[in-house]
Amino acid sequence: MTVKWVYGEDVVVLIKCDAKYIYIKDYVDFWYLNLRELYDGDDLRIAVRERHGVACIDKQNVSIVIEQAQELGVATLRNLVKSLDYESRNLDDIMYFPSLFVDFDAKMFYNHYYESRMLSECVPEGWTAKDGSFEPLVPDDLKYWLDGDRDFLKDLESGA
Repeated sequence: MTVKWVYGEDVVVLIKCDAKYIYIKDYVDFWYLNLRELYDGDDLRIAVRERHGVACIDKQNVSIVIEQAQELGVATLRNLVKSLDYESRNLDDIMYFPSLFVDFDAKMFYNHYYESRMLSECVPEGWTAKDGSFEPLVPDDLKYWLDGDRDFLKDLESGA
């Protein structure tokens, strides 16, 4: 199956819920966890309708959003990043690496999406948001950008 990606719209999201991890490809705007922090009135109603009726993503309803996204396995993602042309240094390819990590167990939102820090400002009450790399928090077996001694993310950044 070929998955179409659109730069500036699609992101890789790592989700942890009930001690289970999954990767999904999804529309970045769906990951403003609490739409009430961003919209009100008619704008809020429209945004909630577009996000499958979910105003605030939490542990109880995250499955609704996940069902509408594209779940991707580690092998699929690893094959994808292995196929990129690292010498061309196309920085749009950054979209194939994890941008968001949403830990529903710990109520933590990690944003490494370079285009919008505002995502971190729209978390539910009781949550903590952090901007920057979350790589140390990703279990080794889920780091699909690593293959032996090769780090495809570093290759992209350096143009190797």
